[in-house]
Amino acid sequence: MTLLDASLGRQPSRGPTHPDEVVRLEGDARRAIETGRTRMLVAGALFTVAFLVIAVRLVAVAVMQDGAEPRVAGCAGRRLPNRTRPHSSEHSS
Repeated sequence: MTLLDASLGRQPSRGPTHPDEVVRLEGDARRAIETGRTRMLVAGALFTVAFLVIAVRLVAVAVMQDGAEPRVAGCAGRRLPNRTRPHSSEHSS
């Protein structure tokens, strides 16, 4: 019994007590429910995989060693060579 049930004076639900109270779906309704259930399971599995991939990547970035960092930041103090654009024949007239 939950606190809400106790405060409202309800008895806890124990499910259907009579066979006529059980809902049985057949045909198109049953297929629709099963299709929805399968889609929800697949979507949940995909979200779980995506969450795990992001979590593993986050841990990998957080524990990255100094030697494993990209070298781009190391060249910040050096001057990069100037790159000139090739002259096109359109602008030379």
